[in-house]
Amino acid sequence: MTTVFAMTSQGLLTISATLPISTPSIDIGPASLDFMIGVTLNGTFDVTGTTVQWVSASATLSVAANLSASVPIYGFSILGISVGFYLDVTVSAAFALTLILAPTQAGGTDLIPGIGIEVQKLLGVFTLALSASVDFGIGIASIGLGAGISVALAMTLSPSFSIGAGWVNGSIFATASFLFWSDSWNIVSGTIYSWDPPSPLAALRPGDGSAVYNNNGTGTTWGPHARYYAGPGYDALVWDPTTSQGPAISDIYPYTEVSAASTSSGSYLFYTSDNTTDPVESGLGLSELALNASTNGARGIPAPADPGYLIAAPEATTLSDGTVYVAWDALPVAEASDPSPLDLASLALQGALYYPNTSSWGPVTTFSQAGFAESYQVDADGNGGSVLALVSSSPLIGSTTTERLVEYNLTDGALEANTSATGLSEVVSLRASAGEAIVETVGGNYSLLTVASGTVSPITDAAPTGTHLVSAEFASGSASTLVLVYRGNSTAELVLYDLANGQAIATMPVSTDATEAEAIAGASTTYVFVRSSAGLEGWSETAGSFTNLTNVTLAGVSGFGLAQSGGAILVYALARTGGNATDPIDSLFLTEIGSTLPMAPGPSPSTPRPSTPTPTHATTSPDYALYLGLGAIAVLLLLAVLALLVRKKGPGPTPPAATSPPPGAAPTPPSSTPPTS
Repeated sequence: MTTVFAMTSQGLLTISATLPISTPSIDIGPASLDFMIGVTLNGTFDVTGTTVQWVSASATLSVAANLSASVPIYGFSILGISVGFYLDVTVSAAFALTLILAPTQAGGTDLIPGIGIEVQKLLGVFTLALSASVDFGIGIASIGLGAGISVALAMTLSPSFSIGAGWVNGSIFATASFLFWSDSWNIVSGTIYSWDPPSPLAALRPGDGSAVYNNNGTGTTWGPHARYYAGPGYDALVWDPTTSQGPAISDIYPYTEVSAASTSSGSYLFYTSDNTTDPVESGLGLSELALNASTNGARGIPAPADPGYLIAAPEATTLSDGTVYVAWDALPVAEASDPSPLDLASLALQGALYYPNTSSWGPVTTFSQAGFAESYQVDADGNGGSVLALVSSSPLIGSTTTERLVEYNLTDGALEANTSATGLSEVVSLRASAGEAIVETVGGNYSLLTVASGTVSPITDAAPTGTHLVSAEFASGSASTLVLVYRGNSTAELVLYDLANGQAIATMPVSTDATEAEAIAGASTTYVFVRSSAGLEGWSETAGSFTNLTNVTLAGVSGFGLAQSGGAILVYALARTGGNATDPIDSLFLTEIGSTLPMAPGPSPSTPRPSTPTPTHATTSPDYALYLGLGAIAVLLLLAVLALLVRKKGPGPTPPAATSPPPGAAPTPPSSTPPTS
């Protein structure tokens, strides 16, 4: 340290310096919480010869800490399932303490070497606010961990200025949800971690074998959602068509999942909702929002329904003819009275076509009724499209749970692939045209799946040194481009990767707490968006170079996606707008951004309805909604007469059943039933 000052016989002296401390960090696994301490001295002094005599002095001590890291937690047991995940920890704090200073006495130690002043008294200790949270899915279940933690540090003055002891106080809690059931409990509360000189205790982490840190919820009770979210503004359409950014649905169902489809006329968003006028066990369903590309107005559209099921968790894609296919989970109404999701016998996979030009739904197809449709994705291809589902033998997935990966054709419901699997938790992304998908394991690792064979292989991009893969998706509009996010303790990198030639297209450093990336690919430009604690940031990439596109500042974004509204990009995000860690209030936000993307597919006014299997558990009735687009009264009358004749004839013959899976496999042949209105 070099200090320059001028002295007179009597006057004021100000010195600023950074001090070393003997305990510079707190280790939390592979990451560490690093401290910096600075001091500013202000004093009145007198000079006798060459000696500085302090008349009076005061000082301000500033302590700063900064950390943003992912801490891997392996073997953590929750709900009886051993899982692995990354705990995101963020600290950013600065605090000040007041020191009472006095001239150095014989045998004392200078606070700053060469400056004759020492600490006479340290007033108090200080506390750093630390937040830690993680959210991940185990199939249809959603698991969350959160923490309210404080770090208290005591300072030691002799023999050197140091952190003498410390305590981590607070609580770590877990929450879980499955359809309309939920559960929560404290994993640990009180003093979580402490240390004293000369050497800190080994840091304890959930999953290290200590019983108190390995509470899996035993003894807690699943119960229906408390519906704390059902306030005056619950699930309200609040979109302002005069803006390009803002909330669209306020106080959305907090356990919702959102999916969107793109057409030339606008975007269609589908999301899980809870009709709070019904009992909790019968309130689940789908809600839809149509955003008009010409007027920028938003409106609700009719929801699909099957009277025998509660439906949730939609996944949507746009087919080449401009129609939209939506798949969802379906719980038999007869099982909704079960006290816990662990008592369920099945969770079906269903889907139906939505016709944007008539705002109507086609018949509901039930693809799989046996087992539990834990995770699935839909995607269009030259044969109409496919739905790929992970079907398990139990409602909650563990590392040894028996699973199957099944693929169905969206046009006729035919079973196209059926392979066994183990230890998978999610179908993350599907590219039906290439016959490939990205899947995530129970341990949090991403792999590439060849759908026809069920072969799982590593994503071959070489990870940057000291990082791990936290996000992997196919870029929409591309058959082979992946968008990847790698994170380390102090770095994060975005990678666009071409599976076809096994090479990175472009790389770029991003925020160190980036957690998720999505992309839409055009002919020569790819649009990429990344989620971090600050919100969303977007870039356009052309010929390997990134150009900043937009920054969307949103607090507490829990998930987002991309779609097209005409030729523009639509970014939709779930963001925290109220509540607390255990009872959050979220809203659906939209942001529209201009692009050079080609226009999304548009429906023909005379889009035909595809043939579907005859229903096996419901009575057929005509669906007149398809005829609303016809303007001629004479044609309407003719169709009405034909419809009456069809009604008298009753259901047609049953078409051949789809290929059945091997004996003992979870999926069952599909069936279909008309929608209710």
